[in-house]
Amino acid sequence: MYKRQVEISNLLIQKFSERGVKPSFEPIITSGPNTSMPHLRATNRKVARNEVIIFDFGIRYKGYATDTTRVVSIGKPNEDVLKIHEIVREAQERAEEYVSEKVETSEVDKIARQTISKYGFGAYFIHRTGHGIGIDVHEDPYISSDYKRPIKNNMTFTIEPGIYLPGKFGIRIEDMVFVNDKGISMNKLDKNIFTL
Repeated sequence: MYKRQVEISNLLIQKFSERGVKPSFEPIITSGPNTSMPHLRATNRKVARNEVIIFDFGIRYKGYATDTTRVVSIGKPNEDVLKIHEIVREAQERAEEYVSEKVETSEVDKIARQTISKYGFGAYFIHRTGHGIGIDVHEDPYISSDYKRPIKNNMTFTIEPGIYLPGKFGIRIEDMVFVNDKGISMNKLDKNIFTL
């Protein structure tokens, strides 16, 4: 029997606790059409077969926050899900590759949006591309079209483009990037859809 979104969220927090860590924020666990609302929290909706789940979660490590988003499919994902996921993955990876010292944060946002727009889904990318992360989960610098700040070494921020099709589903992939002299360190968690 499949669980409700809020039960999955509580289970994830329990697993964190068993490993001696605390969440950096209340996990965002949404499924099916609820995934088309990027800021919706877990509800009592039951997860159903043949639909996607968005897992947006983080932990505290030595006082610092982490933030990651991945997509899970209950059963084999359909062609529409696979198509949108691949577009979002391309946008996310291109934006990550564009990050370097002195590039403006708004330009990173632009790369992600141009990638999604070229496939005709620009209107469905409805939030900023990312945000700084450190002591707080959301802090400077913001990776958005109206935030023009040069990237500097030692900045840490997320890259998290998404496509949200109202009443259908949404897809978001999120990683943290750390800018340093040797390049950019990113999450090692597989970006592919996890299938259960």
